[in-house]
Amino acid sequence: MKFSALMRALINDMRGNFAVAGALLLPALASAGLLSVDFASVAQQRSSLQQAADAAAAGSARELLMGRISAMRVQSVAESIAGAKGATAGGVGGGLKVATALVDNNTGVHVKLTRPPTTQYMQMFGIHLETVSAEAIARVVGGGKLCVLTLDVNQPTTVWLTKKAKLTANDCAVYSNSSSRTALVAQENAVLTAGLICAVGGNAIGKGNYFPEPMTDCPSIADPMEKRPMAPISSVCTATNLKINTGVVTLTPGTYCGGIKISGDAVVDLRPGIYVIKDGPLVVTDTAQMKGRYVNFTFPTAKNLIIELLSGVHFTKDAVIDIGAPKDGPMAGVLMYEERATKANRIYRITSDNARVLLGTIYLPQGTLHIDSNNPVADRSEYTALVVRRLILSEGPNLVINSDYSATDVPVPTGLGNTAMTAKIYLGK
Repeated sequence: MKFSALMRALINDMRGNFAVAGALLLPALASAGLLSVDFASVAQQRSSLQQAADAAAAGSARELLMGRISAMRVQSVAESIAGAKGATAGGVGGGLKVATALVDNNTGVHVKLTRPPTTQYMQMFGIHLETVSAEAIARVVGGGKLCVLTLDVNQPTTVWLTKKAKLTANDCAVYSNSSSRTALVAQENAVLTAGLICAVGGNAIGKGNYFPEPMTDCPSIADPMEKRPMAPISSVCTATNLKINTGVVTLTPGTYCGGIKISGDAVVDLRPGIYVIKDGPLVVTDTAQMKGRYVNFTFPTAKNLIIELLSGVHFTKDAVIDIGAPKDGPMAGVLMYEERATKANRIYRITSDNARVLLGTIYLPQGTLHIDSNNPVADRSEYTALVVRRLILSEGPNLVINSDYSATDVPVPTGLGNTAMTAKIYLGK
């Protein structure tokens, strides 16, 4: 056979083989195409079902805002919304099942929707999908009393309890604006108890130390006192580097340059008004006592960063502290006020086992409140509210946050207390 004839024969054989292979592959390719249509349809059905679940969860959670904490009521509303959404959302309708549950101490609703999928070709190839499903949780945040708010949005452990520390806020909310996964930490034998515990981030440490368990992925809360101006400060020093170590002494409001240090067995009575602690700390040590009603301590920025850093508060172990905020005037309801322009992370430290009355709001937007006593703190106050950059409790204190606002003439600053948190519904994990 000539070479040209041999080549033509080989080419004809190859054409035949390709034809046979194509005939064999064609059904498989056709099957894949048909199945892809079904898979795309199921994905769309699942997406539509998720939209219906989100709507049902959010809608039924609104019942909690109106005080309708009833599993039956929540189920009924979720079924109604899911059915309406399902009837129009991409054909998600027939066979729809709705399961609901109240979660997070009755502050949220979990909704799960299931239904048989609609397919055209899967069964032809022996593929059987029983159901498609979607889940959503809607939580109610707000509508109650806000009594503890930490403002730092990045710092880990903005609410940090260690050893035997306790934070007890039975009738109000403890809230962290930090987005860290360890925004809230209660570890070792520490216990955090509140009406609501919520964090923008999470609480990866100490899962069994909270009552109730914290809600995570919460929306942030704006500083409720960010528009509260600092009271005017006199440039004239009432006293400079004041030290009191004995006797009974009465102080009057004014600007205390270099701070105030009370020690020994001194007893200091504070007349009502604003005490500006400028370029120095407020320190009470030994068995000294500091008492006063309708008083405010204002901490302005210092003349340099080092002095600013050292210009906080320290109430030591045996010191007796019994103070309450003004009932009127520019600092009404505010027991401690730190100027927002402060750059240093000042430490406001309470080691005292006798700081039982701290009546009013402690506002430290750039400072850390560190309590490391071994007795209850603030438990004899009608109310206490904290808006601080960071809160640390160690050793064995029990910081008691009361919220009996009607029992005192000291007002709650706007943005805190009963009207603090505008109720919101949000979808989360």
